[in-house]
Amino acid sequence: MIMALRVVLIGYVVFWAVLLVLCLRKRDFCPIFSDSRNTRQFWLATFVLVNPVLTVLYLIFGQLRSPQARPVRAVRDVAVVIAIAGFFLNIPGLTHVWMQPFMGRSAGSAEPGDEPAVTARAAIIEAANNNSASSMTSSSDNNRLACRRMAVIVEGEHPLLVRTGSALAERLEAIPAVEEVELHANGAFPPAGQRAPDVFVRLYLGNIQETPIPYSLKLRAEIGAEVGQSPLASTHHYRDTFMPPLLDFSTNIELTHTSTTTGYESVRYSMAAENIAKELSGQIAKALDQWADKHGLLPELPADVYGQYVPHELPGPLARFEPTLLGSYTGLLTRNETYLQFSLTGEPAESIRSVRDAMTDLGWKELSSDWEPSRIDLRLEKDNRRIHVFQVRPRDPFSGVTVTSDRAQPAPAHLFGIADTQSFSYDERRVVLDGLLTQPYSLEHLMLFERMFDKPQQERWLEILESLPTRDVFAQIRLGEMYQRRDLPDKAAEALKLARALLWAEQDKSRYQSRLKSLAKNLGDEDMAGVVPTRPDFLDAGFIEIEPATDAFEIEVGVGEPALMFYDDPEDEPLVLNIQIASLPSDRDPYEFRRLQRQGGRSIYGTRTGFSQSNGLWHVESQQHINETAVMIRVTQIEGQDRFKVSVTISRP
Repeated sequence: MIMALRVVLIGYVVFWAVLLVLCLRKRDFCPIFSDSRNTRQFWLATFVLVNPVLTVLYLIFGQLRSPQARPVRAVRDVAVVIAIAGFFLNIPGLTHVWMQPFMGRSAGSAEPGDEPAVTARAAIIEAANNNSASSMTSSSDNNRLACRRMAVIVEGEHPLLVRTGSALAERLEAIPAVEEVELHANGAFPPAGQRAPDVFVRLYLGNIQETPIPYSLKLRAEIGAEVGQSPLASTHHYRDTFMPPLLDFSTNIELTHTSTTTGYESVRYSMAAENIAKELSGQIAKALDQWADKHGLLPELPADVYGQYVPHELPGPLARFEPTLLGSYTGLLTRNETYLQFSLTGEPAESIRSVRDAMTDLGWKELSSDWEPSRIDLRLEKDNRRIHVFQVRPRDPFSGVTVTSDRAQPAPAHLFGIADTQSFSYDERRVVLDGLLTQPYSLEHLMLFERMFDKPQQERWLEILESLPTRDVFAQIRLGEMYQRRDLPDKAAEALKLARALLWAEQDKSRYQSRLKSLAKNLGDEDMAGVVPTRPDFLDAGFIEIEPATDAFEIEVGVGEPALMFYDDPEDEPLVLNIQIASLPSDRDPYEFRRLQRQGGRSIYGTRTGFSQSNGLWHVESQQHINETAVMIRVTQIEGQDRFKVSVTISRP
């Protein structure tokens, strides 16, 4: 196909050249002007435009039509209209061939997504992408990945970058964990005062080279994407008890795209942009999936854990640098998250030290600092406000910042970022946490914020954990830790035993094993964490025993609530079944049946979609085999609820 298009293009050029020679040699023409001389000059002017329609007009009325034929005056009017239209319309045959490589470039200054309502394409792309990615994460116990709301910031006006941004936003919105993607042009950030995006994606363009051949675009472009929880990437991470339970992450993707687009695109670079966006979105989705698997996704939280926006001014010692404001938002347990950047030339450490000295004179406390070249970092605190001044990781090799000094040689510039955060006060945070500890409470939410509890809240948290009817491995580990710190070793050991049994029903045991080992070590016997659970252990942990003689039974579970069963194999280690129903973001398939079967170091995990019965209730069936015993599992939704009846029937051998 590509070869055929190239043959057509070459054929037209040869055809045009032959007709041009014939026009130069031809003496008499069918008159469209008063004499042949003026007619020849008119036709030669149309040849200069290299327009396929004008070339065909000349073939018919200038070459084939007899000079003695009746004059056709309208031909010149049609030719003039076509000549003018060829400068403005990107339509094969009507566009001047030499204009085609430049069509669509002026649209780069428009807002992303502001493309023509009607587009056409008859082209093929051959593309290759080479990319490199570097990532950093920082987390503490039970931190989660937040990625529901994303902002794509297009830092430039080149049409390729703009169209890549539009295509990337569409693809990111298709990631299951992502619900909303905002697209912003010309380096602009989301408006101040709103909730901060969970993920910032800053898209930028490095070098770009192309060959201006009509209908055959050869392109080499360097495009980068900075992806992170904040819009500026630091080389340092800092965590303490009162920081929100969010995974701090960043990844930088640098992509070199080479392609040849052969054929017609009414919107130039559209196929290359889609190809680049596909590659970038794949890299971003891969990183998010890895972090979600390791740390889990942040659940939907009550509105009152997010702050109401309170504007504030940057302290004078930092304001003198005249930093550029990127964005200012609210966030989780914060009333203001402001991001700024500025650049310094020469040796920046002295300037940042002077900031530290001036800020401490104003009552600010230094939390941490690093004065190593290329990684200067300073954190300050005053009341419930923190300021982080840090050297931004450079965008190498695609771009950099340089500032020309008074000397002949340019002085290197160092880019710095400022993260200015005003958190909830102690009293504000206590009120919010008291609300989480009041029924109806969410165990998952409480686990996220437990490290912030004061002493009375910790006691209430202990009461809740002790009263839980549903067994949860993390809850049991946490109970064991709390008992151990209160010098209640018997209760701590009992909690460890339950957690050890529940761990067999977890798909990813590694998430809890190190913490379980630490608890066992603190209790004086690290080997306790690796003991194989016994039949009484499973029964105490809430598992239902299944064997050939077990009668049919029925239990009720909610979304994400496990139905736990075990088979005590006399010739092997115990076998565990964990059945769960998960919700899906789909009207067609609202739920998913998930099954984990584990026996020792062997595990099988599978999923299955169900169907809606005639009464509208979701239903699924699954049969499991344990040795020679068949276990039939039927799950039926309870009317009007996100709860399900799980019916289990044992087929005796």
